[in-house]
Amino acid sequence: GRSRRCCVGKKTMWIVLLGTAILTAAITSGIILLVTSLSGSKAKPSGGVKHIGKFDGLNRADCHVSPETFAELSSMAHLGEINVSDPAEIVKYMDFTRMAKKFDRKYDSVAERHSAFLNFRRNHDIVKSHEHNKAATYTKDLNHFFDKDIKAVAAKLLHKIDVYNESNISITPTDTTATKENQPIYATLKNYSVSAGYPPIGSKVNFEDIDWRRADAVTPVKDQGMCGSCWAFAAVGSVESLLKRQKTDVRLSEQELVSCQLGNQGCNGGY
Repeated sequence: GRSRRCCVGKKTMWIVLLGTAILTAAITSGIILLVTSLSGSKAKPSGGVKHIGKFDGLNRADCHVSPETFAELSSMAHLGEINVSDPAEIVKYMDFTRMAKKFDRKYDSVAERHSAFLNFRRNHDIVKSHEHNKAATYTKDLNHFFDKDIKAVAAKLLHKIDVYNESNISITPTDTTATKENQPIYATLKNYSVSAGYPPIGSKVNFEDIDWRRADAVTPVKDQGMCGSCWAFAAVGSVESLLKRQKTDVRLSEQELVSCQLGNQGCNGGY
């Protein structure tokens, strides 16, 4: 009788221990799953790559940051205005490095890269803010000036030019009268619908909302670089468009005006 009681006691003890072990494992697994769910963490990719999830409304889920990229950003932190612990900052720096690669930018020092990144970040924020402006009638995007101080660029390119007689270059908006000959082109330029038909003959047509692209009268966009020669590009573009309307599609030289039109100031402006 005693032997049987011992056997039963041992079985009971093993059952209790086994149940305790199972319960402990279940609780531990539940805690791990809970912590994982709350933190949103995932397995760390191999190679020391840092993982960043979705944040800050940027929809940049599953961003992987290489150790080299993170080290570059960290190396600039001591110069100020950079927060390496902010995921949004890291994503902006990744965008910056992509733009630098796209436009083949080379920075000779940490300080130069730091300045370029701060300019990019400022320009990036301006573009994003504009995208949320529902009243805007135009679009903005980053171009080869992505890492430049826009105020400095404007000071270089947008000169105020003193002209001999400003009345000679004043522009007064005018209307024109629709005729049988010009009806088709005005209908195209002002994007008249089929139901609206052509502008009635004898009616006034203003030019505030015309789009010469609709008439295939605009030549490709050109880049004036860091030369304040918008005056030359505007003049040449206008002549090219006039020629294109006459079925002569050519590219004329802005450089000839910049170098040879002595009444202006070359890259320092003109009219």
